[in-house]
Amino acid sequence: MSASVSPDETPGKTVGRRIIGSTLDPTASTRERARGWTEAMKTPFVPRGVYRFNSHEEADEWMWKMISRKKS
Repeated sequence: MSASVSPDETPGKTVGRRIIGSTLDPTASTRERARGWTEAMKTPFVPRGVYRFNSHEEADEWMWKMISRKKS
């Protein structure tokens, strides 16, 4: 089975277009963004451990308190 198209024939339909340079490999700009996030968020979002809450509202309130706490 041949996957090539003869030069006399034009394909009937374009299924997708590949963008050159668009890969899933991490690029320098992606690494720079990751470093920026690391610098901005010195503390982890949530301290490690197991937490139990009486309601979702209580858990949400605690989560926001942890995310917005002062960086040490």
